[in-house]
Amino acid sequence: MSNQLRHAGFEVEAEKIIPLFNPAYDPNTYSNRIIDSIVPFVTGRNGIVRAEAEAWAQELRQAGEQGEYFFSLNRYLFLARRK
Repeated sequence: MSNQLRHAGFEVEAEKIIPLFNPAYDPNTYSNRIIDSIVPFVTGRNGIVRAEAEAWAQELRQAGEQGEYFFSLNRYLFLARRK
């Protein structure tokens, strides 16, 4: 991404990783809250039907109840100014 910004005429001043880490299932976490948004988003894409997406969501919740849940997402922050 830094190279793309530089090629577009920006000077990259800072780069940072902002991790989002949910090592256990908790109803009040980002990963749990986004499950219900993902189901309608993927339904109808690449042949995924609603029942399949809902089964995936249920499987994640069951894994959480059994102590087998893990979620990690890196977000990337770039501070850049136009040259």
